[in-house]
Amino acid sequence: MSVASFKDRKNPRFIKRYPVTIKLGTKRIMGFSIDLSSSGLAMSSKKNLDLGEKVTIDIKAGRFPISLEGEVRWCKKTTRADTRKDGFEMGFEISNRNPEYVELLEKVITELDLQK
Repeated sequence: MSVASFKDRKNPRFIKRYPVTIKLGTKRIMGFSIDLSSSGLAMSSKKNLDLGEKVTIDIKAGRFPISLEGEVRWCKKTTRADTRKDGFEMGFEISNRNPEYVELLEKVITELDLQK
């Protein structure tokens, strides 16, 4: 599955980097967020997941991680800028947008507005 173009997306993306852990059973994939939206997020990591896999997403944006349920919607192989080694970017659709995630989005939007 390819990445949707910006004009095809339903919700605006907000670029923000947070540590992210993806949990699939006993498997753990660590990485960093690329962007956040009200319906999902993108992340970069050293490992990949298969499309359609249901996962738990932990975003470390404060003292305690924000835990979300989601599904892998896209994945592409990339070259990491910091090490020039292969890596992956993945997009997740969030199936349960809890109050902590909404609060995080509001904080990110406020920070971006203040930078203008």
